[in-house]
Amino acid sequence: MPVSFQALRDRHAGVFQLLPDPFDIDLYCRALSAHRERDVIPVPFNPVHTPLSSCSSVTGFWVQVEDPGTPGLLRDVIGYASAPAIPMSLQITFFGHELGHVEHDHLGKPEARLEQLAQVVAPTLMKYGGLDAVKRITGRNAFRNEQEEEAETFAILLRERLMTRHNDETDNRSGMVERMGSPLVDPFRRRRRA
Repeated sequence: MPVSFQALRDRHAGVFQLLPDPFDIDLYCRALSAHRERDVIPVPFNPVHTPLSSCSSVTGFWVQVEDPGTPGLLRDVIGYASAPAIPMSLQITFFGHELGHVEHDHLGKPEARLEQLAQVVAPTLMKYGGLDAVKRITGRNAFRNEQEEEAETFAILLRERLMTRHNDETDNRSGMVERMGSPLVDPFRRRRRA
C-alpha cells in the first residue's frame, strides 16, 4: 500500500511541533524524550572514520537498549552520518529517516553487522549496560520496502516542515532553507505522478 504524505503528516503533527527554532538535533531529541517518556539519544558518527566505512554506505541506524537497572525501560539510540563534508540537510535527512523507524516502531531483520554498528555506539552503549542491553539494532537496509518508504517519507516531512517554517520567516539568518533544499530531491516524486 503506498505511503500517503498527508496521512503521515497528520499522524506526526505533534512530533513536528516539537521542532526547536533554530533547529538542533540534540534539542529536538530532548523534546522528543520528554514527549515520548523514553530517551531518544542522538549519536553522530563520521562514516569515514568508523568500522562502518567498510559496510555499504551506512548513513544511519537505530539501536534500542534496555536499562539494566530498570528492566523494561527502553532507550532509542539514533546514529546518523555526520561530518564537516556532509551538508546539514543530509545529516537531518539521515537522522529523520532513522527517527521515522522509531516513530513507526518498525521491526528490522536481525542485523548482520551488529558488531560493527555496536562499535560506533560503544561509548553510548557502555552508559546503558553495554552490548547485553541491546534489544534491537538495525541499519538502513534491514527493513521491508514499505517500512523504508515510511521512514524516508518521515524524513522528507521533517525536512519539509523545517523548510516551510524558515520560508515563512522574513529573517532567514542562517540560510538554512537554501542549504537544505538544494542537494535533496523527493525520491518518491516519480512514483506518485505515475
